[in-house]
Amino acid sequence: MITIGGSYSGSLSAWMRLLYPEDISIAWSSSAPVEARVDYKEYYTVVAKVLGKQCTDTVLQGSSWAEQLLNTESGRQTLTARFHPVFLEIAIN
Repeated sequence: MITIGGSYSGSLSAWMRLLYPEDISIAWSSSAPVEARVDYKEYYTVVAKVLGKQCTDTVLQGSSWAEQLLNTESGRQTLTARFHPVFLEIAIN
């Protein structure tokens, strides 16, 4: 498997390779942050400039929805069933 990502998804790509070297053959990580930030509100300023208000609002709604689900066991199960995220297990443990 190959993972590809830029910016924060670039970090995820690299972490996947580190955690699952037997499954991830290649990880392409472009412009990944060296120091990740949990509450990076400035990121949305850049997103808003590039994507426009309607798309940015949709991204914010999706992020808020996912964040709420991550706070409960049933919510995490919902996310796992819907998206099958391998990294969710890592983030919780």
